[in-house]
Amino acid sequence: MAIAQGEQLPVDGFNAKLIKSAEYEDAVSSAISQTLQVFVQSSRLNPAPVVFGTAVDTGLISLHAAEANIENAEDFLDRYKSAKYGEGVPVRFSLKEVRAQLGAESAPGLYIKPAEG
Repeated sequence: MAIAQGEQLPVDGFNAKLIKSAEYEDAVSSAISQTLQVFVQSSRLNPAPVVFGTAVDTGLISLHAAEANIENAEDFLDRYKSAKYGEGVPVRFSLKEVRAQLGAESAPGLYIKPAEG
């Protein structure tokens, strides 16, 4: 219901793997100390939400967190710097004000930018 009505979701964090690349290495390093916005485009929620005892396939879905921070940022940065290019580095984001909408605005993936304001 919250997804269909655009209400905040009870989500306070998620795990991901950032792939180390020369192209984004400086951006990742500078994002460590910033409050970020996080956008996740996915083919569906997994596990599927359950409504009245029935799993619902959401199809394409977009999640947006108005505020996000990298947990244990210095530890993550150390692991990122020591990783080889192309290697996935585990990261955990703490989130605030997460909302979802059905459909996707871009290709599936994780998109991060500095928070506005």
